[in-house]
Amino acid sequence: MSAADGRVGRFYTAARRHPWVLGKVADWKIPLGPYTPAQIAVAVGGGFLLIKTIGWWSWMGPVPIVAWVRFTAVPSDELYWLTSSAEGTALVHEILHDGRKHGAGLLAGSHDADELGPDRGLMAYRALARTTDRERARRGLEFVGLDPNNPELLRLVTTGLSPVGQKGREGEFLLTCPRQNTGRVKVTIPRIKRITTSITTTPGRRPSPASPSTPEPLTGDAADAPPKEQTA
Repeated sequence: MSAADGRVGRFYTAARRHPWVLGKVADWKIPLGPYTPAQIAVAVGGGFLLIKTIGWWSWMGPVPIVAWVRFTAVPSDELYWLTSSAEGTALVHEILHDGRKHGAGLLAGSHDADELGPDRGLMAYRALARTTDRERARRGLEFVGLDPNNPELLRLVTTGLSPVGQKGREGEFLLTCPRQNTGRVKVTIPRIKRITTSITTTPGRRPSPASPSTPEPLTGDAADAPPKEQTA
């Protein structure tokens, strides 16, 4: 074979086909594109379905999903179960420090103000219910921003709020708001069956779903002047 003939080499490879995509419309570049036909079809179909079922999923009316902003409470009664351990205290610490930007807050309850943990000063709204222990009452008064050594306030917290045995006086609290204004409030059980049948934890005292307790006007000690002028 002469040099003029040479050798011929042939390579056979599979042709590569790129899928059709849409990334621009005229001079406008589609955000986060380009998109394949399947992605475009899913987006169009999904948008159509959301519009048709807007009455099912939109609790704010016909608004975009991005407008949904809903506060989430993290209820934690008897908080000492958390604050008695390092891991639980760290969890409470994280919620109190970082919960606001995530639309969440801590709804905590305890038998003693000290059991709320070292970060309890970050709690904006504070409530104090009756306690017969004077030392716990003092710590509670200090927590809500009142004078812990005021004898009238001590009497109010130990005996005046929701007196034992007086029907209709349940649910009385001292409530302090972020502006350090303190007043007396009464919490009543709403007439909602799923709540009235489960809210009471005292054995043998679950109210009837058909006849929840009806709030009565405050009388006697409960009619005393509110302690808001005692706020710090």
